[in-house]
Amino acid sequence: MKLCVKAQRVLKWYKLYLEGNLRFIDRVFTPHLSRVLHNRCCLRYLVVFGLLLSSPWVWAQNDYKRFFDEQNIPAVRELLAGGKYDLVERLCEYAQSKGQPSPDWEVMQWQAIAAQGRIADAFEKGQQRLDSPTGQNLPALIVLYQLAGQIGKQAEATDILQRINQVALVKKRKDRSAADLVALGKAASALGADPGKVISQYFEPAKKKKSAPPFNNLVPYDVVSAYQAIGNLALEKSDFNKAAKEFSAGLKLAPNHPDLRFGLAQAFYPDDQKKSLSHLNRTLQLNPLHQGALLLFAQHAIGAENYIEGETYLNRVLSINKSCPEAWAMKAALAELSSADSKTTALYRKKGLALWKKNPVVDHTIGKILTRAYRFEKGAQHQRQSLRLDTHFQNATLQLADDLLRLGDEKEAWKLAAAVAEADPYNVAAYNLGLLQAEMENFTTIETSDFTMRLPKNEASIYGDQALFLLSEAKQVLCQKYQLELKDPILVEFFPNQQDFAIRTLGNLGGAGILGACFGSVITVNSPGGLAAQSNNWEATLWHEFCHVITLTLTNNRMPRWLSEGISVYEERQHNSNWGQKMSPRYRKMILEEEVLTPISHLSAAFLTAKDGEHLMFAYYESYLFVDYLIENFGQQSLLKILKDLGDGVLINDAIAKHTLPMEDLELAFAKNVITLALNLGPGVDWSDPDAKEVDLSLPAAVEVYSKLHPDNFRARQIHTANLLLEERWKEAAQSALWMIELYPEYIDADNAYEMKAAAHRALEQPKQEAAALRELVWRSAEALPAKLRLIDIDLESQQWQQVIDHSKRVLAINPFLKPAHWSRGQAWDGLGEKEKAVASYKRLLKLKPANPAEVNYQLARSLQHSDPGQAKYRVLDALADAPRYKDARVLLLELAENNEK
Repeated sequence: MKLCVKAQRVLKWYKLYLEGNLRFIDRVFTPHLSRVLHNRCCLRYLVVFGLLLSSPWVWAQNDYKRFFDEQNIPAVRELLAGGKYDLVERLCEYAQSKGQPSPDWEVMQWQAIAAQGRIADAFEKGQQRLDSPTGQNLPALIVLYQLAGQIGKQAEATDILQRINQVALVKKRKDRSAADLVALGKAASALGADPGKVISQYFEPAKKKKSAPPFNNLVPYDVVSAYQAIGNLALEKSDFNKAAKEFSAGLKLAPNHPDLRFGLAQAFYPDDQKKSLSHLNRTLQLNPLHQGALLLFAQHAIGAENYIEGETYLNRVLSINKSCPEAWAMKAALAELSSADSKTTALYRKKGLALWKKNPVVDHTIGKILTRAYRFEKGAQHQRQSLRLDTHFQNATLQLADDLLRLGDEKEAWKLAAAVAEADPYNVAAYNLGLLQAEMENFTTIETSDFTMRLPKNEASIYGDQALFLLSEAKQVLCQKYQLELKDPILVEFFPNQQDFAIRTLGNLGGAGILGACFGSVITVNSPGGLAAQSNNWEATLWHEFCHVITLTLTNNRMPRWLSEGISVYEERQHNSNWGQKMSPRYRKMILEEEVLTPISHLSAAFLTAKDGEHLMFAYYESYLFVDYLIENFGQQSLLKILKDLGDGVLINDAIAKHTLPMEDLELAFAKNVITLALNLGPGVDWSDPDAKEVDLSLPAAVEVYSKLHPDNFRARQIHTANLLLEERWKEAAQSALWMIELYPEYIDADNAYEMKAAAHRALEQPKQEAAALRELVWRSAEALPAKLRLIDIDLESQQWQQVIDHSKRVLAINPFLKPAHWSRGQAWDGLGEKEKAVASYKRLLKLKPANPAEVNYQLARSLQHSDPGQAKYRVLDALADAPRYKDARVLLLELAENNEK
């Protein structure tokens, strides 16, 4: 073999070593070999490595053997971390054959063999070394224990734990290395020790030890392992914040550690997939064969319904480790999702169980992937199968609890979650479910033949009736339209606390920005009064979610997310043209300039890979546009046929093509349609952003001049109008806002002309003109809360009672807990002579604890004085109890007394 220049240098230095030039070799040889082993040409250097180990002179003295181990094990460990498994296996074999004393050579060889799928071989090698010094090495024993667990050698695993305990008793505490402490902590955790004590007594002290040589020449490897051990323990307990903190701290010490990077990706995945994917990419840069990262990428691709990409990742894993149980389990789930092929699913499941016939991870993984695709019943079946193989497998128990919650079987779900919490008090997910159950025990239940609605008692009397009315209307309209008969009641739950909603909906904390969710026969919604609801229209959300009940039921939950969302947004707009989403200047720019339009066949991925909230909302909008296009061009019946085919197991692209056009033609036609819609938005408007070379938008005078020269430029006109308001040039501001409205009357987003025109007229004390501008805005918008509240004030003052009723209804559709809306509503019903409705409004207001209870009780008494004098007297006395000098209340009390005497 012809050696390259670097290898020849190593041989030269090796000769110097033989001649006794130890000072030179100590300074130059060892660091160079470390670099050599990291080079891509490592196979060439294997020969050199073997020669160095074969010298009888060198290894005549044990000091130099230890010296060699200490200086070169880190280099081989880097190769192992980088995925050079085959090379590491051979290097370790050479080292052992030449009598290198460190057990690390054996341990790294076991790990390299196992990474290539030969776990049984690795375990057997380890078993054969139990009677050697390696059998007294704690880090080696814990690795052997882990290998035993992967192939179901339960009895052997128990024996190894006992051996670890025996070795630990012999070894003095002061002599324990960082690696020893990490190994003991893992063993203690396996035996069920308190996680807090495991961390404080083993892992944290390991961080402070000075032990093994460094990883990447930065920090001792075993110290880094302590951070990794804590992070992995936190992941096991679903404590993702703790896990992220530990992995991040470890990466500060060893930024190129692929396992720490992967741990951080796992910690972020439940709540920040964008950040998680970034860390996964970095993991694969450091180790292209990292099986955990490849599996998580596969899971993500399958979740985005990118089945081909998911299959590619799984095949990559199996090319490294042909017996990987998780990879075969995911392939089994993929076969079910992509083709409903039960035979292939069973075959892949069987291959996943080849190493260990009772491995609970296989069915747990299959079920978890199916659940993420909304196949909750099948997901639950696989979790039950997993528990039949191992009744103590808590991951399956907890996942089954989540599945049952989504299926509406809360009684069994709470029982399972409680069992996990009792067995493992540190499991954050189980603990959170316990808190949620306690919270929901205080909910009130409203039941009809069609719905079971659960919500906090104090909220039920505020919006419960309206929610039930809206759900009943949605059922009547949508079931008839989609030709569906719902036989069982639908469970609907409202959560005032966003984190409670997240735990009930997602199984973990997070989910900021999600207003509601539907699992088929179960709907969960953020309470309209909670912070998470913000200023969104909760009635639109409820209609949207109930539409999911229809489509998921029709398709047996075999439906891509994008189509389900598109239909729900479409039906929102069918019910109320102000609900849902519309083409906007921003969407126009995204379509025409930023090219964000996603092909129909990849729309589900747009929901998972959205860069931010704006792009996520655009994914909803594009999905709606497709449904609108499909119905407009192919009819409602085509949509119904597509849904039926999906329920029968036909793939989405095949189903759509069958009832419309070939997918390639359809995607092209749809894209042209969307581009045309964007181009036709405000045909007379100049949508371009003003050129910075022509105008400085931060200078009001410059913007004013530019607006005169470019009167149809929307952005310049918008900024100019806002500047006029700031300068209190009210008449000019009103005129400029009117120009904006004439340019593009449909614009109702931030800094819209209606609000600016209203502000100018209000400053000019022109209430009629102000009200006219605001009325135009609320006629177009389902939100616009400030405008609706202002209109209530204007109409209340002018006693426009019906207008007050209409606007207060719109306000309560956004936030039913706004006290001014209930007060104004009571006043308006009173003004219209609808005393019974006025009473209902005042009673709701009192439940909200108004700032002026005396006045509310007084108005309530007035509304009751003819229909229920006794209640009226009770209410007026309440008013006087709060405000003893309330003159009008005293007068009313006297009137009631006189009428009683008569």
